[in-house]
Parts: sequence; C-alpha cells; structure tokens
Amino acid sequence: HVGNRRIMRRTATASYHYPMPDSNRTELRLLHVYDPFVDTARRPADPIGTEARSYWSEYSEYLLLPGLLHFASTADLLAQLQAMDGQRVSAKLGKAYREDMEEMRSF
Repeated sequence: HVGNRRIMRRTATASYHYPMPDSNRTELRLLHVYDPFVDTARRPADPIGTEARSYWSEYSEYLLLPGLLHFASTADLLAQLQAMDGQRVSAKLGKAYREDMEEMRSF
C-alpha cells in the first residue's frame, strides 16, 4: 500500500517493492510485462499505467464477485444506483462471502 512507504522507510532496510537478491527478474518480466508496484502507481494519464492497472486487475478476485456492476460515466453510475435493489445485491455478496469462507475453512 502506498501509505506504508512512510513506515517502511523507517523500519526496513529496503523498500518492499525491490526484488529479492536471488530473484530472476528477467524470467519474471517474461511472465508479467508490468511491474505491479511501479507501473500501477503511474499517473492516470500515463498509458503504461493504464495498461498495467488493466493487466493486473485480471488477477484480482473481486472481478469474480456476483452482482458486480460496471458503469460508463458518473451519470450512468447514479442511474444504476437509483434503480438498484441494494438489499438484493447485498444478499448476493453476503452469500458469496460465506461460500468463500466455507471453501477456505475446508482447504
């Protein structure tokens, strides 16, 4: 987390986004073309940052949540929120959470 950088500078000898001494960065770059710490923290107008955030979002589990809605603009978001059945969405998300917790317990 970006907020942890202030703490990490005081408590750690190296920042957490630096590679481990024995890691093979060349091989890692062949697997993942964007750095998850550096490239995703670029300014919103930077096309590399936009591509990196899009790339790493594919590895995020939140995209799998039921009831996840997408919106094209602020007006679209507000229209969807007004028409949304919040209790139904909350129930879907709660059910998914309980199922995930049960799966983790049985792992």
